[in-house]
Amino acid sequence: MQSLKTLDPSFIVLENNLQGSNPNALPTIELRGKTSLAAATLNDEFAEDPNQPLFILDGFPTTLQRITDLDINRIESVTLLKDAASTAIYGAKAANGVVVVETVKPKPGELRVSYNADFMVQMPDLSDYNLMNAAEKLEFERLAGRYTLYTNTLPEQQLALNQLYDNKLKEVQRGVNTYWMNEPLRTAVTNGHSLQVSGEVKNLCSLLEVITGCSRNNERFGQEYLWS
Repeated sequence: MQSLKTLDPSFIVLENNLQGSNPNALPTIELRGKTSLAAATLNDEFAEDPNQPLFILDGFPTTLQRITDLDINRIESVTLLKDAASTAIYGAKAANGVVVVETVKPKPGELRVSYNADFMVQMPDLSDYNLMNAAEKLEFERLAGRYTLYTNTLPEQQLALNQLYDNKLKEVQRGVNTYWMNEPLRTAVTNGHSLQVSGEVKNLCSLLEVITGCSRNNERFGQEYLWS
């Protein structure tokens, strides 16, 4: 879906900050703008996004979930329709545009076996941030007067500040140095496998596809068997 944005600027995939990096969340797609009606009300009434285009897979209407789960190695072509002619062909459901997806058809007299595997590692890049470590921060606080009481009337408070500074200094010397920018982040490792067996024998077109996906760090596991 993300690659289609480079082909046509009108194909918009909206960012969903509420879902974050949830791999099971479906994207919000717009092809011909938004409706003037309240989208939340229409979502509750029709159980789908009113701004979502119509998806056609090999000549038949399908869902966004099916298109998202489709193996990219099976796709032969993708066509975006957003003019009035698409409404004449596919009816009122094409008012938001049409995404036509054609898959690779088996060739007559051939038995083709294909296997694809992919492995991806995603790591956060924090090289642009130059923050103070624990020792530098403690020294900055000392120079800024965080542990100095500028009055002689409350010596017991100055003793408490000195004790607080000494305790933090001991922790720093002990090796405590938490890099908080790195705490909410982690390295994501994703791998996927796709096995296809296709062919046409005696006017019978068959396709056996086995798709397995494993993403251990983002907790997405999937397995699909298709026979047509």
